Amino acid sequence: MSNDIPPLMLITGSSGFVGSEIAFQALKQGLAVRLVFRKPSQAEAWEAAYGEYKERTETVVVQDFAVPGAFDEAVKGVSFIAHAATPINFHPKDNKRDVLDPAIDGLLGLLKSAQKAPSVKAFVYTSSIAAYADLTKPFAKNEVLTEKHFVPFTYDQAAAFPPEDGFFTYSASKELSEKPGQEFMNREKPSFTFTTIAPTLVLGEDHQVPLTWEMGKSVSSLAWAFGAIESKKYPSSIGQSIDASQGSIPFVNVVDVARAHTLAAQTPIAAGKRYGMAAGYVTYEEIGRVAAEAVPDHAYCWPHTEGKQAEPLVHFESSTVEKDLGFKYIGLEETVASFARQMFSLPGAPPPAKAAAA
Repeated sequence: MSNDIPPLMLITGSSGFVGSEIAFQALKQGLAVRLVFRKPSQAEAWEAAYGEYKERTETVVVQDFAVPGAFDEAVKGVSFIAHAATPINFHPKDNKRDVLDPAIDGLLGLLKSAQKAPSVKAFVYTSSIAAYADLTKPFAKNEVLTEKHFVPFTYDQAAAFPPEDGFFTYSASKELSEKPGQEFMNREKPSFTFTTIAPTLVLGEDHQVPLTWEMGKSVSSLAWAFGAIESKKYPSSIGQSIDASQGSIPFVNVVDVARAHTLAAQTPIAAGKRYGMAAGYVTYEEIGRVAAEAVPDHAYCWPHTEGKQAEPLVHFESSTVEKDLGFKYIGLEETVASFARQMFSLPGAPPPAKAAAA
């Protein structure tokens, strides 16, 4: 490979919140990207929105990740892989078909394809705090989640969760895909490294395309905000079982999540690590307060509360990623302001206060 040719990163989930930001940050860092989409229209939308990066951007369409060898062509010539794609369906009709099997088969299938490509140096998997935190029960006082934690679900348990417990099914899917991924690495010993990035509540500006107010309601980490504005009330629970009024939850900026993926792929010390990511702790009400201050013309949109701070429901060890990868987390005010400004600039957003009162 010529020194003039930048390393190529394959990114799945490129149409999603985290995946699109990984692509954006990789391009800003000078990498070339090969973006995986499920539909040709998604690839076309990205190319239209980010044409300035066309010389370092390739797109491929893989409709079914579970098909054996689905990624065999996509991985050829790539140096790094970021696997951000995951089925997010909190109301599945069939837990196995809609959530568990696609998550497990997608990761293992991509690992097997990567094993056939000698150019691959590093594989970074997007996990979640949902793989660490068992939300079926209250947290123990002063509990600290670390890289050693996993939720305790079995495949059969997860397959039997009722539809109203869709978050638990999602949580299990992250655990039940990551563990086999680690087992694959230990058993097969491929030439590439494997690193896991586990973000908490992800906030920040969204680079998905195209994005409208209506579409924002379906963005997994931000849908609650659109719902709070339309219903005039904040979520009452976290993960379907934890009372949101009982404490604050960890958050992280999507930019930091994306940077962690690109840096981990290029940093030898990240090999084999599980990185939890949390910049701090916040309540839904506090997010609303900060957002209202950041975009005062739309302050009227948020449910009115005092936005009080609260003790964390659970502590999440998240400093190792900063030390190993050499960056500092973006704080709450900047994080919330970035997504609040974007929210109210989207097509279909509520009007500013003066226009609303007219």
